[in-house]
Amino acid sequence: IEEEFARRLPGVRTGRLDSDRLRKEKDGWALLEAFRNGELDVLVGTQVLTKGHDFPRVNLVVVLYPENLLAFPDFRASERAFSQLTQVSGRSGRRDRVGSVLIVTAWGDQPAIELGRRQDYDAFYAAELEVRRRFGWPPFAKLMRLVVRGPALPAVREAAQRVGDEVENAVGGAALRLGPAPCLLERVKSHWRHQVVLKVRDEKAFRAGIRAFRETTRLRAPLY
Repeated sequence: IEEEFARRLPGVRTGRLDSDRLRKEKDGWALLEAFRNGELDVLVGTQVLTKGHDFPRVNLVVVLYPENLLAFPDFRASERAFSQLTQVSGRSGRRDRVGSVLIVTAWGDQPAIELGRRQDYDAFYAAELEVRRRFGWPPFAKLMRLVVRGPALPAVREAAQRVGDEVENAVGGAALRLGPAPCLLERVKSHWRHQVVLKVRDEKAFRAGIRAFRETTRLRAPLY
């Protein structure tokens, strides 16, 4: 995006802020101050720009493809997308200025995007709560996540399958088992990671089953 601005609008003063540049504290703060003081016309950035900044001169915010936020395998994805959209929209039209927000998306009918565009908190809360209720996600259920990690992928897969089977046998019908499956970040610091998620149906019976599992199970391979 930064390169496109330079190519199409060479006279526009453009800066870029992302997590890499923000880690270099002096560079990050200098860029924010330059934009705040009007020394830059456009600031291109990642999600680090969505909140915590006050730019009094901004009158247009453009959001590109917020549906990427909805693609995460997490039941909170819609909530986070809505939050990001409402926060970044708030960067435009500060104080006594009139601001606009342009959202570029192919998923404009998704509640998180449409209601985020309108900043309709009540409607999003009602819609999201109904989805959570229908599919049994929190706050209508509790979750337990078991993560198996190790340096050898085949061993991690085998251990995750075995742990999932043993936990499922221990808790019976008190929980619905999901997985095993790779974690969103499957490899961290040379370790492979797989997970099992348990969606609790009967908390009392589930706790009793987990206690029994921890007391009686002897794992045949080390887990980290």
